[in-house]
Amino acid sequence: MEPRRRAEQALVAVVQEAYVNGVSTRKVDRLVEQLGLHHLSKDQVSRLCRGLDEQVRVFRERPLEGCHPYVWLDAKLERVRHPGGVRHKALVIAYGVYASGRREVIGVDVGEAETAAFWREFLRSLRERGLDGVKLCISDAHAGLKAAIVQVLGCPWQRCTVHFLRDMLGHVSRAQQPLVSGAIRGIFTATTAADARGRLGQVVEQLRPHAPKVARLLEDAEPDLLAFYGFPAEHWPKLRSTNPLEWVNREIGRRSDVVGIFPNDAALLRLAALPKAVHPGARKALAEIRDAPDRQHAERAIELFARDYGVNWPKAVAKITGDAEALLCFFDYPAEHWVHLKTSNPIESTFATVRLRTRVTKGPGSKAAGLAMAFKLLEAAQDRWRAVNGPHLVALVRAGARFEKGVMVERPDEAQEVAA
Repeated sequence: MEPRRRAEQALVAVVQEAYVNGVSTRKVDRLVEQLGLHHLSKDQVSRLCRGLDEQVRVFRERPLEGCHPYVWLDAKLERVRHPGGVRHKALVIAYGVYASGRREVIGVDVGEAETAAFWREFLRSLRERGLDGVKLCISDAHAGLKAAIVQVLGCPWQRCTVHFLRDMLGHVSRAQQPLVSGAIRGIFTATTAADARGRLGQVVEQLRPHAPKVARLLEDAEPDLLAFYGFPAEHWPKLRSTNPLEWVNREIGRRSDVVGIFPNDAALLRLAALPKAVHPGARKALAEIRDAPDRQHAERAIELFARDYGVNWPKAVAKITGDAEALLCFFDYPAEHWVHLKTSNPIESTFATVRLRTRVTKGPGSKAAGLAMAFKLLEAAQDRWRAVNGPHLVALVRAGARFEKGVMVERPDEAQEVAA
């Protein structure tokens, strides 16, 4: 089956989307049966999904523009099939924050193991693509990774406090773990660097008689554990651990658990680099379009969205730009009404009322019973609904009044004044 016609292209897109979102190649066969295609083998699914490789290549080789003050690095092991057996390979991920605050995955790669040489090669590739302005790098205490950060990035290093605590609990008995955990966690709630150093010293003295190894390791790791205190307090919760990357790993893990063993490195990269959830910056950009103060700002936000995401997600950008007029038409109505008009949320409360009842009754029973139940529930609910913002403007809208930037305009000369 060659993806020539529009229907075939749509089917290929469905197969690729299902695969990326964690549907196994075997289960995809059942999915496409509903679309009229019978017996799509797992080999055919894999072959169709190879069409994603170009998107992965573009994503991994795209230039990194601007500065990235904060970078998180982490790795997870995945099983990949090789001639002669199955190997555990390291899937490494780099996650960065632009100077504007926007976050994104800036790099993904697969290596034989987490060696210093592999980490150096990975970080150098990020440098070659434009990674610059790194002020702090956050990771676990892998010796090879730490050395690579110093050699390639040359920036301060923050040791992940979550990984450190987990390691320390492995050096004490189960009975001692609550004491050690509570003492170490208390260090990182300090409001100043001086307070944190003081707390750390107290914890070291407290643990020395009961857990001397933990006390020694904690004392040695002080500079690396408290490096985040040299940055804005608003950023501390994000900077003291690799937790911002953990949800990325969970998304990848949810999909890789379905696959089990990847047939090759390309298949692993295909699944790791493409999940939608690994790009929270896109959600923020879309929110800026939705919450813009006026049409001009919204149109500018759409232009920025197209500039930032057009290379990697052309279909998403085409959808936004193609439907821009329909998305922004609420700006032609009173500003007081915008919050109601730009989403279908006002009617969601109606559905929620009915949905809550049908969950209790395990369904409506019959069509007639369902309609009767919905009618009575909605009749009771609407008595509690409040009026829309600016209710006096509804009559003006009905009468055909024109609005510019949310303000009613009666004459063309006034419209020009509002636009100015």
